[in-house]
Amino acid sequence: MVKNMSETKTLYRTYKYRLYPTNKQEAIFNEWLETCRRLYNHFVRQRYDHWETQKQLPKEERTYLSSIDMCKHLPEMKKVNQYLKRAYAAVLQDVARRVDKTFRNFTREISKGNPSYGKPKFKKRTRYNTFTYTQPGVKRQKFRIDDKGLYLGKIGQIKIIIDREIPQEAVLKTCTIKRDVNHWYAYISVKQSVPISHQQIDSSKSVGIDLGLKTYGMLSNGDEIENPKWMEVVEKKLAREHRNLSRKKIGSNNWNKQLIKVLKIYRKIRFQRRDFLHKETSKLVSKYDVIVLEDLRIKNLIKNSSVAKNISGVSWGIFQNLLSYKLEENGKKLIFVNSQNTSQLCSNCGELVKKSLKVRTHKCPFCKITLDWDLNAAKNILQRGLDKLQSSIDNTAGLAGSACGEVSVETQGSKKLVKKTSKPKPG
Repeated sequence: MVKNMSETKTLYRTYKYRLYPTNKQEAIFNEWLETCRRLYNHFVRQRYDHWETQKQLPKEERTYLSSIDMCKHLPEMKKVNQYLKRAYAAVLQDVARRVDKTFRNFTREISKGNPSYGKPKFKKRTRYNTFTYTQPGVKRQKFRIDDKGLYLGKIGQIKIIIDREIPQEAVLKTCTIKRDVNHWYAYISVKQSVPISHQQIDSSKSVGIDLGLKTYGMLSNGDEIENPKWMEVVEKKLAREHRNLSRKKIGSNNWNKQLIKVLKIYRKIRFQRRDFLHKETSKLVSKYDVIVLEDLRIKNLIKNSSVAKNISGVSWGIFQNLLSYKLEENGKKLIFVNSQNTSQLCSNCGELVKKSLKVRTHKCPFCKITLDWDLNAAKNILQRGLDKLQSSIDNTAGLAGSACGEVSVETQGSKKLVKKTSKPKPG
């Protein structure tokens, strides 16, 4: 049992559950999505007009249109639009917040001098698939999960499959209903306080990972994570279904049926990828205490059209996010290091050995060592991570997870043992 709040930390987690609504409930879902989509486009147009007007004025005379200002118009809009009356008020207010967040990101990038940042777009029917309930307090619950299922305001009880229990002490924050082709899902976001792990981090259980395309990941100990290449497996089938879709009249019943076939293939690939990433990250977290990755700028990498498709298919960003929260929950460490010259430097002697991307073997003319290109990079990544870990211990009071224990940090050619103790806090 936690004695004081200093021994806890706040985590935000999202739980995904499959929903099985009735035909009537599904009709309500679809109606609300269309209502929210039209409202979203209305707010986008409103913000565009306001932005175009304000940018002509001097900065000191400009005004800002916030989500609160947009929400103030909802009662008047409900008087002339019966569909807005049917939707839950919190759902409509979240649409305003979504538009506000999009425009704040847009104006911030424009002010930084980034004209290539895309403008907020109007949503088509196939591009708006979620609506969200917000729950700032517990006095009046807009949604809840009980023995009967998921309760949503103005809709009622919905059948839900609970495959992972939400902790009882967790506070429900939002519930997002998502349409995925012909499936429905509920994303429940919660806030919970968990004890801070005082587990000792042993850097002898550390690994560097070089992410790639041919091989998904090369570990510094020589192990490989194979790339399943799900898209290549179904590429011919997907191309055939796309050809069939192009022959149908857009908007017809046959076109809609064929579109569902195409979307189901993409959904299967997403599920396979997500399942693979969860399994691989769980294996790594259970085996290692410290994992080191390159700090890759994925958005910049996919600007290269020759590799954009392959990089998008491996989902390095999702891999990093899954590793991050799983390691955090277990009191372990994820370290990002500079990726410059990780494949060019020799991991054995540290000399710079220039080579092109076509050369997949590292042969050092100085120390005569021969390694796979990716393995050499993984070893350099690990060494940089251990150096960064040692530096953080030297410059601070120690790692958050090692305040009451020992941290073993290995560096090239030596081993250091740093012992940190902390004074007990009053109360």
